[in-house]
Amino acid sequence: MTRLDSKYTKAFPAQPREPVEKAAKVSCAERFPIPPLSSPSIPSNHRSGLNEKESEKYSPLWCKGHIFRLIHVPIPQINLQVLLFKGRVTQISISTPAVKVVLIPSISSPLTSHGPCLISLINQTFASHSPFTMYPNKTLIYKSYSPYCPVPGVNLTVEPREFDPEADPPPGGITIRSSYLSLDPYQRGQMRSSTDTGTYSIPWVVGEPAVLTTLSTVLKSDTPSFKPGDRVLAMAAASEYATVPAEFVAMVRPLPPVPPGAKIPPPALISALGIPGLSAYVSFFEFICEPRAGKTILVSAASGGVGQVVGQLAKMHGMKVIGSTGSAEKVDFVVNELGFDAAWNYKEETTAAALARLAPGGLDFYYDNVGGEQLEVALTKIKDYGVIVSSGMISQYNKPDEEKYGIRTGMNIFFKRLSIYGFICSDPQHLAKYLPSFASDMLGWVSEGKLKTKEEVVVGLDNAPEAFARMMEGDKFGKVVLKIDEN
Repeated sequence: MTRLDSKYTKAFPAQPREPVEKAAKVSCAERFPIPPLSSPSIPSNHRSGLNEKESEKYSPLWCKGHIFRLIHVPIPQINLQVLLFKGRVTQISISTPAVKVVLIPSISSPLTSHGPCLISLINQTFASHSPFTMYPNKTLIYKSYSPYCPVPGVNLTVEPREFDPEADPPPGGITIRSSYLSLDPYQRGQMRSSTDTGTYSIPWVVGEPAVLTTLSTVLKSDTPSFKPGDRVLAMAAASEYATVPAEFVAMVRPLPPVPPGAKIPPPALISALGIPGLSAYVSFFEFICEPRAGKTILVSAASGGVGQVVGQLAKMHGMKVIGSTGSAEKVDFVVNELGFDAAWNYKEETTAAALARLAPGGLDFYYDNVGGEQLEVALTKIKDYGVIVSSGMISQYNKPDEEKYGIRTGMNIFFKRLSIYGFICSDPQHLAKYLPSFASDMLGWVSEGKLKTKEEVVVGLDNAPEAFARMMEGDKFGKVVLKIDEN
């Protein structure tokens, strides 16, 4: 049982007051009919020592006389209303997700000491009811849309959204506690303008938590699909505690058992089994068709969450794999650790020059994660009847339409009779076809050392906005994973 502690008493500084006797508890059926009110929040400099004249500014009249006043005290998750009579507290109405009561102090407390009185009365009430534990629950909040790269503190913020872990889960849903969050470039498409009616992702709602993939433990369940203690990948609010409503439960995936003897750290699990791994798996087997052996494929953003998996799948199937990356360190990683045949740093060498050097015979496949100049050049280097898989265009995500890169080589699409495939890995036809084998295949390859992943782990929800912005600007190495906290 958690009492209202110093976090709340700061709003009501302790002052000398009369002793408070135990509050009389009245059931909901016996409660006085106080109408629900929504009045302006009381400024911090008025929250203690508030006199009756000042309270009139913030409190509507409860009856026609000027003796009664009703104050609404704004505490997160607690609807607290205070009835005053000649400057003294005579009745307190408390409504929370767990408790609804009316308190009648046996001693009417002076208004100047109502803060400590309320804290005592609230604690006495909760002590006699079912446990009520509110957790601060820091949350990544989507504050506003911008066509440019999200600005931490402006477009994305971290705010406490208090949560009661002891409350029942939503009907047909689950309550989860998350340990890791997945930050991925596709989430930029969830931050879209109100006029964008696209169906490619769940849009984030301004002022509400960002919704993304979480690595979580089920705390409470109202569905036979999951039980407390289950480890899952969920699509949920970017916070430590969250609920998953019934309509999203179908998107929750249980973590399969790790092969005996294998040790796969949580960041690798959320990378390999999350959206990046699923995107790579679905698109490779659906669009990079047989015969694959001996064919040449170019993978852009090769060290990212999707690119690193696609390149290794291609190597497993006997393909020549070339990657584009953004630093010499990343070139070394994809060639010497992931086994790519070649790679280049696009910041130091143009795509045209690199492909002339690394793929003089042309490309059979281009797996595009970046768009822009690399796509434009790839259209000129790909062979007749070649295949382009369009997984993303991160180079264009943070630009308004009028500033996006215009592809000038599009005629090669019909000149060379190319096939271009766009996809969303979570489309029902892809999930039905590939989800049954996806997790077992990926875990098997990772545990056998055939598939490696690299993650950049950022610790602490407070760092989520900055980590998201850095990811969108390419200032990261590997797939970005956010660990809720050190514990």
